[in-house]
Amino acid sequence: MPNCISLLEVKELVEEHFNQVPMGHLLIPKLPQMPTVSDPLLHQVHCIRENMQRLEEGLQSMLLTKVEEGDPAVDALTWLEGLVDEVMDAM
Repeated sequence: MPNCISLLEVKELVEEHFNQVPMGHLLIPKLPQMPTVSDPLLHQVHCIRENMQRLEEGLQSMLLTKVEEGDPAVDALTWLEGLVDEVMDAM
């Protein structure tokens, strides 16, 4: 008979191990809580949906950060464009 232990037992063992190591808790991923359903296919669909929602939230956050970081660059380029236009008009 193969050695089988539950995922919860593995998690507890890992947490106990990392309690002995400073900052070890940062290496333990949070387990997603998925609803349990009797149909395995439906369970997979729920898991995929949850993962896609997390990816969507992460992508949205990253894009908003990039837009916010890009605003000063756009302002600077607009200002420089105005200076170039003034120089061109003066010539």
